[in-house]
Amino acid sequence: MLNEILVATGNLGKFKEIQQAIGGVPGFKLVGLKEYEQREGVVFGEPVEDGATFSENAYKKASYFQEKTG
Repeated sequence: MLNEILVATGNLGKFKEIQQAIGGVPGFKLVGLKEYEQREGVVFGEPVEDGATFSENAYKKASYFQEKTG
């Protein structure tokens, strides 16, 4: 069984960059937002990214999608 990592971006270019960097790790499969939404029949919406820094917004985004997916 493969472990899945949700790549929380709707930007196909970003997804491809991440896939090239870590997509070949054995035992893991990268899944994009659209694929996950279609497969699971959910619509995520957009997290609020109102942090003062990139790091704060990245944390908010990761927390949002972790909460939505468990």
